This record gives sequence, C-alpha cells and structure tokens, in this order.
Amino acid sequence: MRALVVGFALALALPALAAPKSTSLPIVPTSIAPEVAAERLVGRALVSGEAFTLARRLADEVGARQTGSPGAERAVAWALATMKSLGLANVHTEPVTVPRWVRGEASAIVLGPSQQPLAITALGGSAGTDVKGLDGEVIEVASLEELQAAGERVHGKIVFFNHAMEATHDFKGYGGAAP
Repeated sequence: MRALVVGFALALALPALAAPKSTSLPIVPTSIAPEVAAERLVGRALVSGEAFTLARRLADEVGARQTGSPGAERAVAWALATMKSLGLANVHTEPVTVPRWVRGEASAIVLGPSQQPLAITALGGSAGTDVKGLDGEVIEVASLEELQAAGERVHGKIVFFNHAMEATHDFKGYGGAAP
C-alpha cells in the first residue's frame, strides 16, 4: 500500500515541479538517490495541500472502492482523469485479474427437536454451499486444532466453529476469526 501512496503523491508533485510556484522548497535535483528524491517529492506534494485536496475528492466524490466493485471502477476512471488533468504523461491502465468475494444470502434452521431459525453470516472469503444447502448432524469445535483431533468423527457432519470474534477498532478481531 505504501508504494501506491508514494506513487500517487509523486504524481501529484510532478506537475508542480514542471512549473514551480514560488516556494521555499527546492526542486529535486536528478543527481540524488531515488529514495531521497521520492521523499522530497512526497513532502512537496503534501506541503502544497494538493495531495490532501485530491485525497478528499477521492473519498468524497468517488466513495467506497472495494476491490472488484463498481466503486473501484469509478476510482480507476477518476484517477486516470485526474492524472491526465495534472499533465502527467503515459497515464494508462493495464489489464489485471482481481479476485472478488461477494457475500450471498445465508440462512440456517435447526431442524430438531423443534425447528428454529438461526441468525448467521459468512466471513469474507468463505465458501458457499450447493443451492440445495446442507442437512446433517452438527459437530462443535472451538479451533482448527480441535477439528484435526476429531479426525473421522466429523466425516459427513456439519462442523460448527464456536469461536467468538474479538471486537476491535482495527479489524484484528476479524483476522483472528478468519482461519
């Protein structure tokens, strides 16, 4: 992700370098190491305020842009138009294959001893079932280790991972639940 941010900040700084405004920031000489030049260009883009303006426009005007979504397509079109309007040369896209997981409908019912609906959801990336669904005995485990220890006992059964997901503000709980 850092490379993308640095690349975009460089793209924002380049037009300013081509026609510098009056500023105390020096033009980056070509004789210095690329890493140093990149840091200076990023700094220039951030100091000018243009990087913040464009980041705000990306967030406010384009909005959410989950991989493979229509929002991601809007973001690519926005970035192309923006970079071209900034005077950058060789602005283009390249074909890529991007995996995308789409949450389908999920439902579950306890069939016996009395029928009861269950509230469920799938974690991102989880596999779906056949349209006919599943019907079978449920075996409860709390971990992958417990599943491995169960061996053949789970063959032909529905395995229920009874694992609480820790609520965090940084998505670490989600990552801990995903396995």
